[in-house]
Amino acid sequence: MIYGSQLFRLNLPVNPRQNRFFYPIYGQMQIGGRIRFLHFTRLFQPNTGKFRLLDFGCGNGNYGFVIAAKNPRARIDSYDSDQSKFPLLRQLKSKPDNLHFLSRKEFSLLPPRSYDYILCIDVLEHIEDDVGTLQHLTDLLKPGGVLFIHLPKNHRKRRSVLKNTVHEKHADHLRDEYTESEIRDLFGEIDSLNLQKLLYTFGFWGELAWEIDNLLVRHCSRLRYLLFPAVWVMAWIDSRMDNRWGNGFFMIACKD
Repeated sequence: MIYGSQLFRLNLPVNPRQNRFFYPIYGQMQIGGRIRFLHFTRLFQPNTGKFRLLDFGCGNGNYGFVIAAKNPRARIDSYDSDQSKFPLLRQLKSKPDNLHFLSRKEFSLLPPRSYDYILCIDVLEHIEDDVGTLQHLTDLLKPGGVLFIHLPKNHRKRRSVLKNTVHEKHADHLRDEYTESEIRDLFGEIDSLNLQKLLYTFGFWGELAWEIDNLLVRHCSRLRYLLFPAVWVMAWIDSRMDNRWGNGFFMIACKD
């Protein structure tokens, strides 16, 4: 079903009105999250069904649920510094047996070279020491392991599709997001990590989907439910195009 992928159909607290009438069809209506996930699913092609993966800064743990369900022989660990939702997530009937939510102590005791893959989706902009965090994630990768990172573009340098669209810095971002040169400098700080791909996300179609959805949220939430399938299609197109520009960056890096 194109409208409600498993990623956004978890049994988590959502708007009661949406949950009652639209959640069974759409799932959680987070178009920004959909765009990031659609790009990830196109890029993530594991060579084998048996691997270890860490979702660092997992939030609601959505990625882990989907990856674990599709790869039952893999070990999927999810970690977030905000663990307030973990008790609920651990009790969900839909949680695969191979999905684990790490406590802070468990994360701190992880040995080097633990993982074949690590995800870090829109996390580093929330962390003061982004270089130290990137180095730690690199240490947790096995040799030849792959790191998937998504980062937002500096809000002052973002392009808009519709007139009068304003991009503001999020209150919980500890820096003005990133430029492409800053990202390359960041990866250049880590000797054993090679940046293999840098792709643009939230290009024309993704940005248009995001802007339309935000307008509908602010001014006409009922119409949003009717137009969400069209907005989703725009997001899907964005993930399948080789965008020449974008307001987000998806990076793939490999450890020596």
